[in-house]
Amino acid sequence: MEIYKLTFKDIMSEEVLFYDPNQEDYCKKISQGWNINFLPDPDQRHFHVWGEHKKKFTDKRKIDSDRVLLEGSYIFKQQNLDIFKAEEKNSKELHDVAFVFKSWDGKIDNDNFPTDPISGIVHICDYNHKAVLIALYKDLLVFENNVRRYLFDLIGRDKKEADRISIEQDVGPEGINKEQVKILGPFQTTYLFKLIKYCVKFKGKELGFLEEPLKSINGLRKRVAHFKDPVTQQNLELSEKSSNIYNFDSLEIFFHHIHIFEKAYLTLENRIKLKDFISPEK
Repeated sequence: MEIYKLTFKDIMSEEVLFYDPNQEDYCKKISQGWNINFLPDPDQRHFHVWGEHKKKFTDKRKIDSDRVLLEGSYIFKQQNLDIFKAEEKNSKELHDVAFVFKSWDGKIDNDNFPTDPISGIVHICDYNHKAVLIALYKDLLVFENNVRRYLFDLIGRDKKEADRISIEQDVGPEGINKEQVKILGPFQTTYLFKLIKYCVKFKGKELGFLEEPLKSINGLRKRVAHFKDPVTQQNLELSEKSSNIYNFDSLEIFFHHIHIFEKAYLTLENRIKLKDFISPEK
């Protein structure tokens, strides 16, 4: 899958700004102007926390492993979500920022410089990066074609039967162009949502596993088609959970849908491979 190629190297911000006590006013403007609550210390083993009440950076904390992401790590690993799910010290706020390293040992060398310097910063809103939606689009395209192909095989590769099913499923307020159905490949006029519903209803033995992930897959497809951000902003006036600008719950839901899609994608792909291994498509 294309999404398996996504690492934090693809979505992180490589231009890292460090806290400078001699440039407090600039740090303050950056924090307030860009809604940045944390700036790493130049020693790259600590970070400074913006204090909203005092309007300045008030607290210096150590970068622990629960704040660290590895550059080459797959972005949808559950353990990476857990990094953002961790709560701030003495607060119910969730981490919305993590520090990215090529490798991590948490040590300082003899010259008081980190053996593994910070290579980037990741905020939960970086999951809205276009690279994520593009990879997901490619995987959905392959998945949709695989659904069409597998269903076509199940009906004996009968194009007339495929056209009949498409015409039956595509009936709606706008009607159906029967000539277009005949010209295009099998099921190419049928929306994925309707196609999967047909698969579940009439081919349950072979494709019933698609019933549970149907809503997740359809939601992901719509989001990608309209290029909508998976991680959304929240109304701070209505939020009782957090003062963070971006809604962690939306990231958690996105992870959930991705993992459901992964399972359906890989299951269908494997069934096609098994079938082709026994009777290769001519």
